[in-house]
Amino acid sequence: MMLDFKSDENDVKRRIREVSSELFKAKGTKAVGMDLIAQECGISKKTLYENFSSKEELVEYCIHWVMNGMNKFWEDLINQIENDAQNDFTQIFHDFMQKLKLVTSSISHPFISDLKKYYSKTWNELVEYRRKKIEKYFDFLFKKGQEQGYLRNDIDPKLVFYIHFFTMDNIFTPEVLSDISLSAQEIFDNIFKVFFTGLLTAKGLEASEICNQTFLTQN
Repeated sequence: MMLDFKSDENDVKRRIREVSSELFKAKGTKAVGMDLIAQECGISKKTLYENFSSKEELVEYCIHWVMNGMNKFWEDLINQIENDAQNDFTQIFHDFMQKLKLVTSSISHPFISDLKKYYSKTWNELVEYRRKKIEKYFDFLFKKGQEQGYLRNDIDPKLVFYIHFFTMDNIFTPEVLSDISLSAQEIFDNIFKVFFTGLLTAKGLEASEICNQTFLTQN
Protein backbone atom coordinates (compact mmCIF):
# COMPACT_ATOMS: atom_id res chain seq x y z
CA MET A 1 0.00 0.00 0.00
CA MET A 2 1.34 3.42 -0.93
CA LEU A 3 1.86 5.96 1.79
CA ASP A 4 0.12 9.33 1.98
CA PHE A 5 2.83 11.99 1.76
CA LYS A 6 0.59 15.05 1.61
CA SER A 7 0.91 16.09 5.24
CA ASP A 8 3.97 14.42 6.76
CA GLU A 9 6.87 15.59 4.56
CA ASN A 10 8.76 18.32 6.38
CA ASP A 11 11.69 20.21 4.84
CA VAL A 12 14.25 17.74 6.17
CA LYS A 13 12.38 14.74 4.83
CA ARG A 14 11.95 16.42 1.45
CA ARG A 15 15.68 17.17 1.33
CA ILE A 16 16.53 13.56 2.16
CA ARG A 17 14.19 12.28 -0.57
CA GLU A 18 15.55 14.62 -3.23
CA VAL A 19 19.22 13.98 -2.43
CA SER A 20 18.71 10.22 -2.11
CA SER A 21 16.87 10.02 -5.42
CA GLU A 22 19.76 11.75 -7.19
CA LEU A 23 22.31 9.49 -5.51
CA PHE A 24 20.33 6.33 -6.35
CA LYS A 25 20.06 7.47 -9.97
CA ALA A 26 23.80 8.18 -10.23
CA LYS A 27 25.20 5.20 -8.30
CA GLY A 28 22.38 2.71 -7.75
CA THR A 29 21.07 1.83 -4.30
CA LYS A 30 23.75 -0.69 -3.27
CA ALA A 31 26.63 1.81 -3.52
CA VAL A 32 24.78 4.49 -1.55
CA GLY A 33 24.92 4.08 2.21
CA MET A 34 23.17 6.05 4.93
CA ASP A 35 26.49 7.73 5.83
CA LEU A 36 26.77 9.19 2.33
CA ILE A 37 23.14 10.28 2.30
CA ALA A 38 23.51 12.09 5.62
CA GLN A 39 26.73 13.73 4.44
CA GLU A 40 25.22 14.92 1.14
CA CYS A 41 22.12 16.22 2.94
CA GLY A 42 24.25 18.10 5.47
CA ILE A 43 22.56 16.40 8.41
CA SER A 44 23.60 13.97 11.14
CA LYS A 45 22.95 10.24 10.88
CA LYS A 46 20.73 10.60 13.94
CA THR A 47 18.49 13.05 12.07
CA LEU A 48 18.45 10.75 9.04
CA TYR A 49 17.38 7.76 11.14
CA GLU A 50 14.75 9.86 12.91
CA ASN A 51 13.09 10.23 9.52
CA PHE A 52 13.85 6.82 8.02
CA SER A 53 14.61 3.75 10.11
CA SER A 54 16.49 2.01 7.28
CA LYS A 55 17.68 2.44 3.72
CA GLU A 56 14.98 0.02 2.64
CA GLU A 57 12.32 2.33 4.04
CA LEU A 58 13.95 5.29 2.28
CA VAL A 59 14.09 3.50 -1.10
CA GLU A 60 10.45 2.51 -0.73
CA TYR A 61 9.53 6.08 0.18
CA CYS A 62 11.25 7.50 -2.91
CA ILE A 63 9.47 5.04 -5.23
CA HIS A 64 6.10 5.59 -3.59
CA TRP A 65 6.56 9.34 -3.90
CA VAL A 66 6.88 9.00 -7.67
CA MET A 67 3.86 6.69 -7.82
CA ASN A 68 1.74 9.06 -5.75
CA GLY A 69 2.84 11.96 -7.93
CA MET A 70 1.76 10.07 -11.04
CA ASN A 71 -1.59 9.27 -9.43
CA LYS A 72 -2.22 12.94 -8.71
CA PHE A 73 -1.15 13.94 -12.22
CA TRP A 74 -3.54 11.45 -13.82
CA GLU A 75 -6.43 12.41 -11.55
CA ASP A 76 -5.92 16.11 -12.27
CA LEU A 77 -5.67 15.42 -16.01
CA ILE A 78 -8.86 13.35 -16.06
CA ASN A 79 -10.73 15.99 -14.05
CA GLN A 80 -9.51 18.63 -16.49
CA ILE A 81 -10.79 16.61 -19.46
CA GLU A 82 -14.13 15.75 -17.86
CA ASN A 83 -14.83 19.32 -16.74
CA ASP A 84 -14.05 20.92 -20.09
CA ALA A 85 -15.48 19.22 -23.16
CA GLN A 86 -13.58 21.66 -25.39
CA ASN A 87 -10.18 20.62 -24.09
CA ASP A 88 -7.55 20.51 -26.81
CA PHE A 89 -6.08 17.00 -26.95
CA THR A 90 -2.83 18.46 -28.27
CA GLN A 91 -2.25 20.31 -25.00
CA ILE A 92 -3.35 17.32 -22.93
CA PHE A 93 -0.97 15.06 -24.83
CA HIS A 94 1.81 17.61 -24.42
CA ASP A 95 1.29 17.68 -20.62
CA PHE A 96 1.25 13.89 -20.57
CA MET A 97 4.52 13.63 -22.49
CA GLN A 98 6.20 16.22 -20.29
CA LYS A 99 5.25 14.25 -17.18
CA LEU A 100 6.56 10.99 -18.63
CA LYS A 101 9.75 12.78 -19.64
CA LEU A 102 10.19 13.97 -16.06
CA VAL A 103 9.63 10.49 -14.63
CA THR A 104 11.94 8.71 -17.09
CA SER A 105 14.68 11.27 -16.42
CA SER A 106 14.95 9.81 -12.89
CA ILE A 107 15.64 6.28 -14.21
CA SER A 108 19.12 4.84 -14.70
CA HIS A 109 20.63 1.42 -15.27
CA PRO A 110 22.27 1.20 -11.80
CA PHE A 111 19.06 2.22 -10.07
CA ILE A 112 16.79 -0.20 -11.96
CA SER A 113 19.29 -3.03 -11.60
CA ASP A 114 19.67 -2.62 -7.83
CA LEU A 115 15.97 -2.05 -7.25
CA LYS A 116 15.09 -5.29 -9.01
CA LYS A 117 17.88 -7.26 -7.32
CA TYR A 118 17.78 -5.99 -3.73
CA TYR A 119 14.27 -4.55 -3.27
CA SER A 120 12.05 -7.08 -5.02
CA LYS A 121 8.97 -6.15 -2.98
CA THR A 122 9.17 -2.49 -4.05
CA TRP A 123 10.07 -3.48 -7.61
CA ASN A 124 7.01 -5.75 -7.83
CA GLU A 125 4.81 -2.97 -6.46
CA LEU A 126 6.10 -0.67 -9.18
CA VAL A 127 5.42 -3.25 -11.91
CA GLU A 128 1.93 -3.93 -10.56
CA TYR A 129 1.23 -0.20 -10.33
CA ARG A 130 2.18 0.25 -13.97
CA ARG A 131 -0.01 -2.65 -15.02
CA LYS A 132 -3.17 -1.69 -13.12
CA LYS A 133 -3.09 2.09 -12.77
CA ILE A 134 -1.53 3.02 -16.09
CA GLU A 135 -3.90 0.68 -17.96
CA LYS A 136 -6.88 2.52 -16.50
CA TYR A 137 -5.59 6.00 -17.31
CA PHE A 138 -4.07 5.00 -20.65
CA ASP A 139 -7.43 3.62 -21.81
CA PHE A 140 -9.21 6.85 -20.84
CA LEU A 141 -6.69 9.09 -22.59
CA PHE A 142 -6.49 6.91 -25.69
CA LYS A 143 -10.26 6.93 -26.18
CA LYS A 144 -10.31 10.73 -25.84
CA GLY A 145 -7.69 10.93 -28.55
CA GLN A 146 -9.82 8.72 -30.79
CA GLU A 147 -12.92 10.82 -30.13
CA GLN A 148 -11.13 14.00 -31.17
CA GLY A 149 -9.62 12.42 -34.27
CA TYR A 150 -5.96 12.34 -33.20
CA LEU A 151 -5.68 8.56 -32.77
CA ARG A 152 -6.82 5.86 -35.16
CA ASN A 153 -10.23 4.27 -34.45
CA ASP A 154 -9.31 0.92 -35.99
CA ILE A 155 -6.97 -0.02 -33.13
CA ASP A 156 -8.13 -1.42 -29.78
CA PRO A 157 -6.94 0.69 -26.78
CA LYS A 158 -6.42 -2.34 -24.52
CA LEU A 159 -4.25 -4.07 -27.12
CA VAL A 160 -2.21 -0.88 -27.51
CA PHE A 161 -1.70 -0.73 -23.76
CA TYR A 162 -0.41 -4.30 -23.57
CA ILE A 163 1.94 -3.80 -26.52
CA HIS A 164 3.27 -0.67 -24.82
CA PHE A 165 3.41 -2.30 -21.37
CA PHE A 166 5.36 -5.38 -22.46
CA THR A 167 7.66 -3.32 -24.68
CA MET A 168 8.57 -1.03 -21.77
CA ASP A 169 8.69 -3.92 -19.30
CA ASN A 170 11.18 -5.86 -21.41
CA ILE A 171 13.35 -2.92 -22.43
CA PHE A 172 13.68 -1.19 -19.05
CA THR A 173 15.56 -4.12 -17.55
CA PRO A 174 19.16 -4.18 -16.25
CA GLU A 175 20.22 -6.51 -19.07
CA VAL A 176 18.87 -4.37 -21.91
CA LEU A 177 19.82 -1.02 -20.37
CA SER A 178 23.41 -2.20 -19.99
CA ASP A 179 23.47 -3.32 -23.63
CA ILE A 180 22.18 -0.06 -25.14
CA SER A 181 24.35 3.04 -25.09
CA LEU A 182 21.38 5.35 -24.56
CA SER A 183 19.94 7.05 -21.51
CA ALA A 184 16.50 6.06 -20.25
CA GLN A 185 15.13 9.30 -21.69
CA GLU A 186 16.66 8.61 -25.11
CA ILE A 187 15.24 5.08 -25.08
CA PHE A 188 11.81 6.44 -24.21
CA ASP A 189 12.00 9.02 -27.02
CA ASN A 190 12.91 6.32 -29.54
CA ILE A 191 10.12 4.00 -28.38
CA PHE A 192 7.70 6.88 -28.75
CA LYS A 193 8.83 7.59 -32.31
CA VAL A 194 8.55 3.94 -33.36
CA PHE A 195 5.43 3.02 -31.39
CA PHE A 196 3.11 6.00 -31.36
CA THR A 197 3.60 7.21 -34.92
CA GLY A 198 1.61 4.24 -36.18
CA LEU A 199 -1.31 5.12 -33.90
CA LEU A 200 -1.74 8.70 -35.06
CA THR A 201 -4.10 9.99 -37.73
CA ALA A 202 -2.94 12.73 -40.11
CA LYS A 203 -4.35 15.23 -37.62
CA GLY A 204 -2.47 13.48 -34.83
CA LEU A 205 0.79 13.49 -36.77
CA GLU A 206 0.50 17.23 -37.29
CA ALA A 207 -0.18 17.75 -33.58
CA SER A 208 2.77 15.49 -32.73
CA GLU A 209 5.09 17.71 -34.78
CA ILE A 210 3.82 20.73 -32.86
CA CYS A 211 4.52 18.94 -29.56
CA ASN A 212 8.02 17.98 -30.72
CA GLN A 213 8.82 21.58 -31.61
CA THR A 214 7.56 22.69 -28.20
CA PHE A 215 9.83 20.16 -26.48
CA LEU A 216 12.82 21.44 -28.45
CA THR A 217 12.20 25.05 -27.46
CA GLN A 218 11.72 24.09 -23.78
CA ASN A 219 14.90 22.02 -23.47
